Amino acid sequence: NTFSVHNSLARSHLAEWYMHELFRMEDIITPQYDFIRISLNGRDMGVYAFEQHFDNTLLEHNKRPIGPIIRHTDDGYWENVNEKFEPFYWTRSSQIELFNKENEGDPQFVRLYDQAHSMLNDFIHGRKKMSEVFDMDKMARFFALLETSHAIHAQLFTNIRFYLNPY
Repeated sequence: NTFSVHNSLARSHLAEWYMHELFRMEDIITPQYDFIRISLNGRDMGVYAFEQHFDNTLLEHNKRPIGPIIRHTDDGYWENVNEKFEPFYWTRSSQIELFNKENEGDPQFVRLYDQAHSMLNDFIHGRKKMSEVFDMDKMARFFALLETSHAIHAQLFTNIRFYLNPY
């Protein structure tokens, strides 16, 4: 129901579409992603890409139970890019944000979000090992397919989303 529309050049044209197809084949959660012709006020804008938003509908399309989808806010990253600061660990100062906020009224979901938040935060700060936080098999396939598809956009930490399976 919610999606973004963007020039496909921003996502390496077919590389991003190919990546989503590979993810789908490997049962890795991925949004619907395709191409459409855009017309704005009668003016042909050409072909653009559309990408489904990270919400409950995404989980349903991927046959997953509803659980929190989180990410790091990228405000610190963009401030660094815009101001050309020296490299720094911006992830350590970023906030962890919930995507599927439509579930915030459910106390059980909020507990799951708190758990996901804590796990990701503990990993970032070195209190938990990667294997204690992530499904290592899926994570390995995720990064291998990113490399295979050359989908650079999805490799940036600002664009990675995390899902906590409630089971």
